[in-house]
Amino acid sequence: MRFVDPDRVDAVLPSHIVTRAITVTSQLIAEPDEEARARIIKTNSDLWREAGRHLANVMDGKCWYCEVRQERSDNPVDHYRPKGRVAEEEGHHGYWWLAFVLENYRFSCTYCNSRRLDVEGGSDGGKQDHFPLAVGSRRALKPADSLAAERPMLLDPMDSRDVALLVFDETGVPSVSEKSSTEEIDAKRVEKSLELYHWKHRPIASKRRIAFKRVAIVCSAADQLLSDFERTGEERFRLERERLLRALNVMADRATEHSAAALCALRGLRTASASAADALELP
Repeated sequence: MRFVDPDRVDAVLPSHIVTRAITVTSQLIAEPDEEARARIIKTNSDLWREAGRHLANVMDGKCWYCEVRQERSDNPVDHYRPKGRVAEEEGHHGYWWLAFVLENYRFSCTYCNSRRLDVEGGSDGGKQDHFPLAVGSRRALKPADSLAAERPMLLDPMDSRDVALLVFDETGVPSVSEKSSTEEIDAKRVEKSLELYHWKHRPIASKRRIAFKRVAIVCSAADQLLSDFERTGEERFRLERERLLRALNVMADRATEHSAAALCALRGLRTASASAADALELP
């Protein structure tokens, strides 16, 4: 997961989508009848699908939760706060008033957004209509209730503090960052996100593991080239090292799949590897 800047999201959404979202939201909130609200949501469901085509550009087509590029997902928009019902609270009719609030949209893959079973890996996950809150947190039930009073247990890619809680290692499975964690609940939030976003899905964890290890291999090769250049002064060693540094920079670029794992690998190696440190300094 990489941080998704809300300003970048605002920049990609056309004005006609923004205007329509505001209009439909006003209609929803003004409608007292539950069945009529459901019809409004169903009738205008094309709005979030259209928005999704633009939200895809924010992270170069990658799912905001798992960083897998989306090419064939049916419905790439997740409502961070579910619009229809909340699995953790019986009788809650969902955050229906946020169905067309664009700030509630997250570009998402099917595995993160829908329930899926990984038979071989023995894991299952998928956010669906889950939206757990911390114990003691007060859940919003209607438009007038404050969302700020809620303490979501699911990490949000549009919150830089949440993104900072994740760290990757050679296993390919994220864990809580001891450096960024300041509360006991942080580890629980990471664990709940692991479960519901299906981050333990074996094929994806394997790709993160490969990305992490590739960084270490390239850093080692670049460090050897630096040593060769310092020993011989031959320009070919310097040029080849520069090529590898650019490759490392691309691996950690936000447009690359699983770049969060690659970035963690670079940061972990920067003390021992001059090449990792140099790659992190590249623009």
